[in-house]
Amino acid sequence: MAAKVDGVTISEHVTGIETDNGQLRVVERYDIHNASSPARTQWSKQSFEVILPTDAVVGDASAQRPGASSLPTSVKLNPEATNGRYAFDFPIQPDDGGKGTLFQVQYDVPVRQREV
Repeated sequence: MAAKVDGVTISEHVTGIETDNGQLRVVERYDIHNASSPARTQWSKQSFEVILPTDAVVGDASAQRPGASSLPTSVKLNPEATNGRYAFDFPIQPDDGGKGTLFQVQYDVPVRQREV
């Protein structure tokens, strides 16, 4: 186990957006692969960092270990000193059968009206 491991990459980043009562509800999902050799887990208080809009109101966040039998776990995003930066304190384990670690965060941001 180490704070930083070679072979950790983002293989997929998917963003879904919908409107709700003057807010944008955003869900971001990240598929992280750990192809380290020898196989090692990356884990620290900032195992995986995301940057969100500075006016985002963070809702649910979850993480899921690699493997077909793994279920998502609710986690708390840790705000960092820089506005908009958050970190997951969750281990990024070596891939299991080609499956990586999944991170998901949901947040709301106000819809800005433009003057014409």
